[in-house]
Amino acid sequence: MAGGNAKHVADAHILPRHLSSNYTRMGPSYAEQNTKLLNQILCGLNFKAMSKTIQLAQNVGVDAAKIPQALRGGRTDCATLQE
Repeated sequence: MAGGNAKHVADAHILPRHLSSNYTRMGPSYAEQNTKLLNQILCGLNFKAMSKTIQLAQNVGVDAAKIPQALRGGRTDCATLQE
């Protein structure tokens, strides 16, 4: 994630492209920091949803340990689920 003047970000792309496979200009200066905050919100919500799903599974008699296997490859599969 990068923020700043489009020309400056494009000119400075050489080093970041070697360090990361995903380098995206998000907008003006500080846009990268705001994007990081948005990412943290999504991660937090994902962890909360995961914990509530596991709790519900246990409450209704579903083997929560098998959920990652059952959902693998589906629309709700994600790295958090498979870790």
